[in-house]
Amino acid sequence: MTTGRETHLHMLITRLCQIARNRPALLKGWTRNTNIPQVRKIMAMMRQQELALGGGAKPKSAPPYVEEDIRIPGRDGTQLNVRVHRPRELPAAGCPGFVFFHGGGFCVGDANLGDWLCRIFTELGGVAVNVEYRLAPENVFPKAAEDAIDALKWVRRE
Repeated sequence: MTTGRETHLHMLITRLCQIARNRPALLKGWTRNTNIPQVRKIMAMMRQQELALGGGAKPKSAPPYVEEDIRIPGRDGTQLNVRVHRPRELPAAGCPGFVFFHGGGFCVGDANLGDWLCRIFTELGGVAVNVEYRLAPENVFPKAAEDAIDALKWVRRE
């Protein structure tokens, strides 16, 4: 027998999967010859164009969630940037959680890439933590993986 909470979580996951399947891939065809700095510049230009067209504009009315950029401790003393998306009113019984690590092959990307998905999850009643891990090649393996593990541990504690 499933509870109302399990049913709600199943509906939430089903909806997120539908949305993700309909979203086109941002970049394709990575090779060892891919120019990472150039890809980062292209992504920054795309983000600026999106903002210029109003794609990153905040809604005129207050959304049903709160977004907060914070820094959390990493294992080697670094501070990791995370964006926490949560409902304005947290249910007393709790709500589902979601930790998001943006795509980009550990080389490109930031929290802005996953905001749309985290916002949808939060609008549906969950708390989302969007993690900005350190990028390669400036930060060599296993820094990104360690950042991800540290963020998961922080979420569990908090």
